[in-house]
Amino acid sequence: MRYLQYLLNLKDHHYAHLALTSSRSLYFAGKSSWYGDVLTACERLPFYVRPVPVLADATEIAVYTAEVEKVAETWLLQQLNGTAKLYLIHHRLPSLQVSRCACIGGVLNAQARNRKAEMG
Repeated sequence: MRYLQYLLNLKDHHYAHLALTSSRSLYFAGKSSWYGDVLTACERLPFYVRPVPVLADATEIAVYTAEVEKVAETWLLQQLNGTAKLYLIHHRLPSLQVSRCACIGGVLNAQARNRKAEMG
């Protein structure tokens, strides 16, 4: 999301901004594109966050990113506090200064592995 925000802040003549514009055009034409992948990834988060505005500008993306971070942190704490294997850190995570990104990535990877194992 921060990269999308960066791209939206670039001048219109910048090559990366032009690539974003092209990716958006492909998305709106019903074709697969990086922009569509970003929107799909946001829809597939393991917790509820309002849908990202399709025609968002950099400011809206910054607000959306802050919302995702806040909800992700709450969700992560709920996941960790609900796991019997991690009973020693239950309700103590804010004081431990755990890296949110590393933990969220680890929990999401574990969930993906569990889903694959369940599927066969």
